[in-house]
Amino acid sequence: MKRLVIILLLAITVADVKAQEDFVIPALGGNFSGMVFGNDNYDLKSHSMMKGGFVGGVRYQHQFKKPYIIETALTYNESGYILNNLEELESLLEYPLDKINFKFNYVSVPLMFGYRFGRVDRKFSVAPKIGVQFGYLASSKMKYVYNGVSHKEEFDTENKFDFAEVCEVEFSWVWGRRVRSFLSVAQRYSFTNLNSGDEDLIDMGGVKMHNIQFSVNVGLRIKVNKMKKSIFD
Repeated sequence: MKRLVIILLLAITVADVKAQEDFVIPALGGNFSGMVFGNDNYDLKSHSMMKGGFVGGVRYQHQFKKPYIIETALTYNESGYILNNLEELESLLEYPLDKINFKFNYVSVPLMFGYRFGRVDRKFSVAPKIGVQFGYLASSKMKYVYNGVSHKEEFDTENKFDFAEVCEVEFSWVWGRRVRSFLSVAQRYSFTNLNSGDEDLIDMGGVKMHNIQFSVNVGLRIKVNKMKKSIFD
């Protein structure tokens, strides 16, 4: 009896595996990013502004006939934030500055799971997704204004790796047999602390800093295989 149950489960699994399709999704877009400050003894939140940036890359999406999704990607992601009205932060800064613009360029790999509402072969579908993202800080730059003159410098942060949660909603329209349009709205929040906690200019007096980002991506979902029928259809 146990052997029969195992055989049936294997048969169901194999039959359902055939009812899948895969997509490659080139996509690009824009974002607004900022910082969430913890242990904020200097009230940096009141001096902080979000800034715009670019995000783009290539995704791989595995769509089951049952409407579940698993997705990963390789993306380039610009993050950062702006500090202004810095007169009150003279005790923190080594020299008086009017404005500081921080830019962090990440190479990221997300892993997301989702559920598609609407049959996968219909003209329009919506897919909420949730997952995690692993990022590596490829470069970081600081642009500041001192005595009315703009300066740009590269600097190193101690924490090069980022681990974040990602929530996303995808909208898709069918254009043809293998091509669908792709639009997504996403939010990312980093669990890791960007700075090292040292009392210097880059680490802002040891304040804990976590990336937060809202982004919009557009692209094409290009089907790379043909979905087959399963015993559940």
